[in-house]
Amino acid sequence: MYHRVAAAVSDPLELCVDPERFAQHIELLQSLGEIVPLAEIMRARSNRLTVAITFDDGYADNALVAAPLLQEHDAPATVFVVAGAVGSGRAFWWDRLAVLVGLEEYWPLWERLRVLGAERIDEELEALGPAPEVDGRPMSEDELAALAQGPVEIGAHTLTHPSLTALPAEEQRREIEGSRERLEQLAGRRLEAFAYPYGDHDSATVRLVKQSGFRSACTIHENRLSRLSSPFLLPRYPVRDWPADELERRLWTWL
Repeated sequence: MYHRVAAAVSDPLELCVDPERFAQHIELLQSLGEIVPLAEIMRARSNRLTVAITFDDGYADNALVAAPLLQEHDAPATVFVVAGAVGSGRAFWWDRLAVLVGLEEYWPLWERLRVLGAERIDEELEALGPAPEVDGRPMSEDELAALAQGPVEIGAHTLTHPSLTALPAEEQRREIEGSRERLEQLAGRRLEAFAYPYGDHDSATVRLVKQSGFRSACTIHENRLSRLSSPFLLPRYPVRDWPADELERRLWTWL
């Protein structure tokens, strides 16, 4: 699980991986095994290491930086996009928060804000100070459309990136189905995969994702896939801005 391919400026969530290191990660994974599309990961039966690469949120650098590196190395990936953020030109709330407050204040506020609705989060951030300039933005509509024409699969990540389990069922449905509808219009192709924002889900959320027509969904639980894994509870390991040898060391501990 990746988020951004960019040089970090203010990055308390450790979402950024330097482009050169990301290229090294791809080369390492290909040297150790095979990178397959997410849709094929459950069918993989190779004795070699088999992995799928995913990105969450839909930052512009996924289209502008990560996609060309993936194409150069002939590596597939899935980008889970917050549909309502596409074309907004407005930074994600957690990045705005990182510029408004110091690191010591960041985590308590992040924990409190993440279960609120998008409008309430905006109100809370406005109370902290004027809108800051932030490094990193969501991709534009044109960037998403171009990304969808390449080897990268587009997946849904809700409309506004809420904690789904904090919402009533009908609001969850609107976030899930609404994201799919908008992204399919922009991408010009059917969406098959979903990722739970913050990894938050319960049995009702999983049922709504299934009913919305998705064929798989990703969590943030760290684990390997097995024959018993549910396609709607796919585990993932987060990857940070590590040198390739550190990623290799961690791979063997995960395995």
